[in-house]
Amino acid sequence: LMKPQRPRGLKSKELHARVLSFMASGSVTSNERPRARKGLGSEDFVMNEEEALARYELSEQIDAIVPKQLKEETAKNQLYTAVKMHIINMTINLTASGIPFKNAQSVWSGWSGCLYALPVFATPFWWERCLWLIQAFLSVTADYYYVNHLHLVHGIDRIYATYNVMRIGFIIGSDLPHWTIIFGIVPLAAYYQAVLAKKSGEVRTWMFWHGMWHLTGGILCMIYTYLSNYVYLRQHDIHQDVGSIGF
Repeated sequence: LMKPQRPRGLKSKELHARVLSFMASGSVTSNERPRARKGLGSEDFVMNEEEALARYELSEQIDAIVPKQLKEETAKNQLYTAVKMHIINMTINLTASGIPFKNAQSVWSGWSGCLYALPVFATPFWWERCLWLIQAFLSVTADYYYVNHLHLVHGIDRIYATYNVMRIGFIIGSDLPHWTIIFGIVPLAAYYQAVLAKKSGEVRTWMFWHGMWHLTGGILCMIYTYLSNYVYLRQHDIHQDVGSIGF
């Protein structure tokens, strides 16, 4: 990204108001004023002007390349906003937890990230076991130990998790019957409910559904991994020759 330039005539106070509005809703309007959301942690307000402009500029760039009809169709269920914020939090906002609650630490929503280690029991390959153990470690570290704090582990966890989702999608597309993708509706539904709870400021509801996202996602990744390794022999994985060493 190019270094953002201050929009003409936009004062620092108004700029800060627009960015706070953007962080709360995923959109920016010129007449909004700063407002604290329920349970908003103080560190969410720590933002210098350059960071604020960078986030605003990236949001505008994403809006510019997404078809208007797609944005309108997904606006009602918050899907577009969630995806846009995810992209921002994987690029220029790496240290943010993305959680709008003052205290979101929970054993259930945090330690349930260990369930992403379940695919370890569904593969004979050492590299694939390491892949999922790392995912479980990052998930617990980000969602439990640093959930209330700014830390680079949040960005690393988001990037790594996105890679694993894309990898599972590749496995489904290349190794498994395509109808098996329908099982993905279950964890996606849990994720969607967590997004809604975060949007409405319901911390306990978010904790429950975020934990369910880990539970259903971990189980489903184990199922897909087992099917690709033992039921439908994997033909397209570039690591198979290395993984065949096993341990």
